[in-house]
Amino acid sequence: MEKISQAFVSKISNFQKRLQSFLENDFDPKTDENKAAQATFEASRDLSLVRGLSQGLPEDHIDRAIVAFSRLALHFDAGVLLENHDGTWKAQASFNRGITELLKNPAKLSLSLPAVNMLTVLKTDSKPMLEKLQLQQLDPQNRT
Repeated sequence: MEKISQAFVSKISNFQKRLQSFLENDFDPKTDENKAAQATFEASRDLSLVRGLSQGLPEDHIDRAIVAFSRLALHFDAGVLLENHDGTWKAQASFNRGITELLKNPAKLSLSLPAVNMLTVLKTDSKPMLEKLQLQQLDPQNRT
């Protein structure tokens, strides 16, 4: 049991280090420049870019998720990267109006979602979900 726990902790630590390294290298903390970019942000509606979203992704599934998530930031106003931990989904990163950031304390930010297959679409009101994840700033006008 202890070996399983150690392996699990090791994998989570490795994921967090890789995610943090990637996001810190590619996404600076919020600055005046980032705020100005957010003010003028307009999501891309170019379908050719959406079709090519999965092209050239890394082989490693963790790196693949990170790169795909960062590419989505160009096509949506806001988003949250959730990682599944035995049925509990933990928020790891978010993007808002083109700016992506690693969440400071992802251990506290988790949700329980129903078990579904990859083609299932779940819909819900965003306000309670964003409140639970402490990410209300992603939808300040409660439009989603």
